[in-house]
Amino acid sequence: DCLVVYDDASDDGTAERIEPYCDVLVRGTMPLFGDELRSRQRLLESSAHLTSENDFYLWLDADEVLHTSKDELIGICQKLNAEKFDGARLPHINLWRSDYFYRTDDHYDDLYPVRLWRAGADLSFPMKSGLHNEMHPLGMNSIERLTMPSVVHYGFASDRLLEDKFALYQSYGQRGRNLYRLVSEEGRTLEHLNTRADLLGARFDRTIGSNTSEPEIRNQISWLLGASQ
Repeated sequence: DCLVVYDDASDDGTAERIEPYCDVLVRGTMPLFGDELRSRQRLLESSAHLTSENDFYLWLDADEVLHTSKDELIGICQKLNAEKFDGARLPHINLWRSDYFYRTDDHYDDLYPVRLWRAGADLSFPMKSGLHNEMHPLGMNSIERLTMPSVVHYGFASDRLLEDKFALYQSYGQRGRNLYRLVSEEGRTLEHLNTRADLLGARFDRTIGSNTSEPEIRNQISWLLGASQ
């Protein structure tokens, strides 16, 4: 019903393009990578006037897609309210070097972020910085874990995106396995989105990309050279 956006000081015209569709657009004055909890707190504070007790926030990043219909989402929120849940975890699908294949090995398919937050709960974010923090607010007493809808993440969907992400995390001090797994395909297993079609939502078109082949495995030296450039 309402679109509330935090723009992290982008310089590519994103804010200008999205502004006509926003009920609230908060423009950051400088990038807050590694400090995202503060931007989420600003979103809560800036949108409180739009919400009522049984409304839900649905959190999506700009590189994520949800294929549900509005009716499906309303039904999910009504069920959560009826069963006295303050939030819900949704499955997270990490596309890998493709718009159609997602990665299932090395815990890439294990994430269930809390995507739905009941506005009537006592929501707030801790004022702490750092990478890999929980991205949902405090204050939810009961959280349901749902099997659908799945959120499709495009942040790893191309070689360039992965190389950029590796270089960015490295520049912020990330080291070790959590960093190098972004450019490792050892033991890689992929599945086509069609295998999750029933859990994606009514707006997913299973005919698109059905004949696409898996991307070829790339060796780590090639990955590291690409990231260094």
